[in-house]
Amino acid sequence: MSEASSDSSPAGSKTQGATPGIICSAEEIASLARDIVGRGGTLRFQARGSSMFPLIQNNDLVRVKALAADYPRLGEIVLIQDAGGVVKAHRVIRRGRRQANRLLTTMGDNSLAPDDPVCREEIIGQIVTAERGGKIIDLTRNDLSWLAWSLDWLGIALAAAGREKAVANRKQGAFAAVVSFIYWIAAIKIRIVRRLVRSYLIRKSLRNA
Repeated sequence: MSEASSDSSPAGSKTQGATPGIICSAEEIASLARDIVGRGGTLRFQARGSSMFPLIQNNDLVRVKALAADYPRLGEIVLIQDAGGVVKAHRVIRRGRRQANRLLTTMGDNSLAPDDPVCREEIIGQIVTAERGGKIIDLTRNDLSWLAWSLDWLGIALAAAGREKAVANRKQGAFAAVVSFIYWIAAIKIRIVRRLVRSYLIRKSLRNA
């Protein structure tokens, strides 16, 4: 995350001629976002990294605003600053509770493992749009959210298949070899489905941008 600018234009508006951004660290963007979103505004900043590929890509301009509800919904992309100070924009894949605290589990669409659970106070706001090549993708659409949510769980399944195959490989005997082969086939199938979902997601998001 490098450049940030504040504006109050609608999420679907074009941005030619917008005020140039300023260079900020991820921590500074998080602080700005808390202040601006807390006052009902929106903050637009440049995303870095590929953890949310394909809907958010490196150097996309993304917009964060206040949550639509008090508690994020499954499938929404949220801006987080966790207890360790790490700032990321990831998708909510699970909601739960630990004693009196409500917790959220997030994950990058291009990741193979979920993040550590976070509490509501660590959620800064919701990422609502991504701008790329003059086109604006509405990230709040349910069809895109649930497709990407399935991509996350396919990633978890792929990682689990890899771990089980590694365990089977460390054992000896015909049964272990069969188990290893089954998980190898499963991993290939999951990888193919994940690639197809990702490709479809790219086409669908750009077609409707």
